[in-house]
Amino acid sequence: MSELTKKDPLTGETFLPKRVNQRFASASNRKKFNNQQANALRKKRAIIYGPLNKNHLLLMKLMEGKSEKNFSYDFLEGYGIQFNSFSHTMVIDKKRHNCIFEFIIMIDGINNMVTIKRYGGF
Repeated sequence: MSELTKKDPLTGETFLPKRVNQRFASASNRKKFNNQQANALRKKRAIIYGPLNKNHLLLMKLMEGKSEKNFSYDFLEGYGIQFNSFSHTMVIDKKRHNCIFEFIIMIDGINNMVTIKRYGGF
């Protein structure tokens, strides 16, 4: 391969680039390569996003029209909420709580109760 030719990352074919920053032999090769990369990333993230999205849908249904509500821990588990899947954490009154998107999950382990609060402009 001479200095003027490049190797296409998708097909491995050598080509003469029309631009200095051209990486692929054709636009279709570039699109196919990028789509393969995006699909591989989506498959890796599905392990996390699947349960997280399910939790979010269940919470939206439970909290429809409400900004705060108390539930028993057992009820939420039976409803399908997975407490090991959350999007981020938030500190309220010096205590860190797990959140699922716009919902703050506040667990009272002593009374086996869970308070769910909706925050933000959702």
